[in-house]
Amino acid sequence: MADPSENSVPLALLVGFVAFSYWLYNSRERQYLALVLRWAVIGLIGIMFILLWAIGSQSYQETFKPVIMGVHTAIGGTVAGAGIGYVSARLHESRDEMATEKDRWESLFENDPAGVADLRYDDSELTIERANEEFCGLFVDGDESAEGQSLMAVVDHDDEAVEDAVSQAIGDRELYSTEVVSTVGESRLFFKLRVVPYGIGTNDRRAFAIYTDITELRQTQEQLEAQMEQLAESNDRLQQFAYIASHDLQEPLRMVSSYMSLLEDEYRDDLDDEAQEYIDFAANGAERMQDMVDELLAYSRVETEERVHRDRRDSGARRDAPESRTPHRGGRRHRNRRGAADRRGRPESARPGVPEPRRERN
Repeated sequence: MADPSENSVPLALLVGFVAFSYWLYNSRERQYLALVLRWAVIGLIGIMFILLWAIGSQSYQETFKPVIMGVHTAIGGTVAGAGIGYVSARLHESRDEMATEKDRWESLFENDPAGVADLRYDDSELTIERANEEFCGLFVDGDESAEGQSLMAVVDHDDEAVEDAVSQAIGDRELYSTEVVSTVGESRLFFKLRVVPYGIGTNDRRAFAIYTDITELRQTQEQLEAQMEQLAESNDRLQQFAYIASHDLQEPLRMVSSYMSLLEDEYRDDLDDEAQEYIDFAANGAERMQDMVDELLAYSRVETEERVHRDRRDSGARRDAPESRTPHRGGRRHRNRRGAADRRGRPESARPGVPEPRRERN
């Protein structure tokens, strides 16, 4: 009859294994239970194979060698333990990497300059699981905690459509981004809101709500827009002034050109070369002034080609009115060029700068 003490240790180990498996199953670590059972079965099969091999070989030799059988069993247990140890080491390494990554995310979460809230979506309700210091400083009064509160109760989005869109994005596990206006205390702040779902592939619907304060940027944009409007209005006024001023200058220039032409044509025989040169100076000055007026009109950007042609036609008509009383005169521009050529041909000392007074003719 077998001694009961022979089976006490194996039975105790078996009871412990069953209890451990039951604890794993009820502690929501079923993935570990599956892993443990898999390796237990693999170890059992390995040891049974070694035992059967030892028993078979000894039966064939018609000898019983318990020492050899124990050595074989020990070798099988060593190999199985090494395999389990390797898997356990990999698990510890993975846990260490996950812990390091978690620390990084924790540091990023807590030190992010934006307000960040970790949300859980349950029954169409967004509940704040965690919130960083910046979020609490923006939306939570005093020493109150945001954890466990509804996001919509903590943050005033000033628009129900935005709140519905945030809930829909988390429910559908989609990214969402928009700009929101929130009243914080007595201030009205602008935020860039980004909703980033995570935990995809699980039953939990989680997301980060990130609130970036863009109030200063928005104020700067509004100031720039106001300045741009002022500059546009100032530019319009400047263009109108340039257009009006240039047109007001057209009339005196036409009068100067017309009367210089009359003086040149009607008193041609009574004028000497010096007087003709003075007339050329005046005509050239009027032409340069006309060019400046044309450039001013081009800058104003409101002059059309029709207005340019009309002004030139008006100028020609006004010249033709007094000229109808005189014979056709030669081209003044030709004489201007001639006068300029004469001036280039004269020595520098003989070129008149400011005309000297002339004596009256006898």
